[in-house]
Amino acid sequence: MIGVDTNVLVRVLVADDARQVAVVQRLLARVEDEGATVFVPTIVVVETVWVLRSVYRLTRSEIVAHLTTVLMSDQVLIEDADVIERALRTFELGRADFADYLAREAALVAGAQALLTFDRAAQTEDGFLDPDPRRWPKDIALHEATPRYARRRHVATTA
Repeated sequence: MIGVDTNVLVRVLVADDARQVAVVQRLLARVEDEGATVFVPTIVVVETVWVLRSVYRLTRSEIVAHLTTVLMSDQVLIEDADVIERALRTFELGRADFADYLAREAALVAGAQALLTFDRAAQTEDGFLDPDPRRWPKDIALHEATPRYARRRHVATTA
């Protein structure tokens, strides 16, 4: 397995530098020939979304389409792929930044009640709350056994 950085992933997705794209294509051909895997760390996905939004001005839907293709590749292993997939789905239709959705998903998976943020746009969506406890719904408790918005952790089992 070999890991890739944001600039390598961006080359694959936007093909904007012929020389670098050729290098990445050679890499991917070797990975496929050897039956190997490319590892994409979570932070690389976050940076890639930021670059695609801010530099290349892609829409949320275009970004999700590009990254979904990467997620579905047999040669790619993405760190926390299930969390990233849920964050991408909500990012596509939501108003907050991708990093906010990813942070929320990570918090919920860990068993948190919600992600506290001062971001007013995010606060309009499930799983985000104002940091001021006076603004929380009455049924939020810090020691609640079953988190209000969280998804249950899935324990991997072998068959």
